[in-house]
Amino acid sequence: LAPAIITDNRFNQTPKKHACPVCECISWDTGSYISYVEEDAFLSDIDLYIEKAYNKSLEGENGYEIHVLPD
Repeated sequence: LAPAIITDNRFNQTPKKHACPVCECISWDTGSYISYVEEDAFLSDIDLYIEKAYNKSLEGENGYEIHVLPD
């Protein structure tokens, strides 16, 4: 089981941007602030995934409803 902080930051894009207007699915890549990626995929293109994570961090709360751990 994933910790709540990870679960709470999945599928939290706001507003939702559907990858397909017909089925209204959410992109696995941009629909969540935290993306799960298979280790082999990550290791085969580390720079790509680091850049994607960095770009999401720049959007911050402008593109995602961010959940943080309580103090």
